[in-house]
Amino acid sequence: MNKVTNDVLKKIIKHAEDYGFLKIIENNGICEYFTLGPAGQLLSENIRKEWMYSNVTHRENNVFTFKSLENNSNFLTDIREPYKIAKNYINSECPFGLVDIGNYSVENDSLENKIIYPRKHQLMRYFAILPPKESEQFFYRYQQQRKRWWRKFSLDPGRFRFEEIEKCNDNIGLIAKIGAEYPWGFHCLETVHYHGGLPFQNISLDDVNIFSVRVGKKRCLPHIVECKVNLDYAIFSYFCDAFTTKRNKIILKFHRKMAPFKFSFACDDTSVEESKTLHEIAELMCLELRKAGLHCLLPSRSDFTKKLYIQLIKSDSLGIPYTAVVTNETLNNGIFGLYSRDTTLQEQVHMGKMAEYGELLMKNY
Repeated sequence: MNKVTNDVLKKIIKHAEDYGFLKIIENNGICEYFTLGPAGQLLSENIRKEWMYSNVTHRENNVFTFKSLENNSNFLTDIREPYKIAKNYINSECPFGLVDIGNYSVENDSLENKIIYPRKHQLMRYFAILPPKESEQFFYRYQQQRKRWWRKFSLDPGRFRFEEIEKCNDNIGLIAKIGAEYPWGFHCLETVHYHGGLPFQNISLDDVNIFSVRVGKKRCLPHIVECKVNLDYAIFSYFCDAFTTKRNKIILKFHRKMAPFKFSFACDDTSVEESKTLHEIAELMCLELRKAGLHCLLPSRSDFTKKLYIQLIKSDSLGIPYTAVVTNETLNNGIFGLYSRDTTLQEQVHMGKMAEYGELLMKNY
């Protein structure tokens, strides 16, 4: 890694720590794990929420969630109990899916950049339980869906790509790795693994009964495609993707679905007394947005007495897509300026329409 790249990476890591996204906990130059600050927790939840929507809610077939207590080398051990319950729900019909909503694993493989890849990290897993004749076609179609998903939320979609599909040592399984390319290396974020029927070789008769499914009028053992996402790598990767600088000012350009805070508030060109009244108006608008399920950052009263550009610097540094700028005009007619981080322009909006308009802005991708 050259000096310029190393300096950029250090700047990114410092900003992530200073603004409460994540802190790298290291031991002898090796990243052991990330601790997430308030903004990092919200970013994590947004990634998880969108991943769950893509893999659970927005699927043609039933997908059932569970949480494993440990990460066994043989995943059949992890999915056995939820698998049996899922079969009861759907009368053993295939296809269906299972999602493990989170466990921790320790990565022992040697990593090229040990300071930014935490050894202890959170995984989420999706298991597609498929009729044997449909499984390989599903694998190729599904990996394309996953690539589109990663690119959809990126400032630079081209950085997300596949590595070449690898054949497993068993000559049956296939692995596709999805990741993001940065000057300091390739972040592997997600793997899609075609297991086929291999996991069911040499299983006991009891397990044959547990894992067999109905395909049409026949009973058989299914094929499995597994998707595994590293949530900690995803947090850091989307943070790096959003990190930009302009005139020595740092701007985090998160996709609005991923932004930890969707809205903030600022005050422009008023007296100290007027700023107190405008802060109360901002409190009311903030409450309405929160009632609509939108995370907002309400600045302190003292922030409202600062220059507008200083207030907006904080919003940009946290990656907040929209900032409601209240002024004397707001006191007179309820109109405020909705500042966009991406365009740097202000749109005139009435405070009574704020929650409705805010929901509309966040609804679309």
